Amino acid sequence: MSFKEFIIANDRADLIDTFKEWPTDREIPKLYTTPMEELLYQPKKGLKLSRKNIAENFCEATATFNIPLYLEWNIDSYIKA
Repeated sequence: MSFKEFIIANDRADLIDTFKEWPTDREIPKLYTTPMEELLYQPKKGLKLSRKNIAENFCEATATFNIPLYLEWNIDSYIKA
């Protein structure tokens, strides 16, 4: 069963439009084999957001920036500052 067939079979046809290009069945395991260290990347506290740091954390697959976890955890204190 392909990824697209799986979503349709599980009545999640609303997700079809969110994928512009469907991953092949060979690519799907790659989506779930990212090391935990990469998923939980947390830079040192006090790290300044510079072009270099943003470029290192730029995710080409989704064309979005990864926000460091400590910014997500303390976002209210950063907004108030």
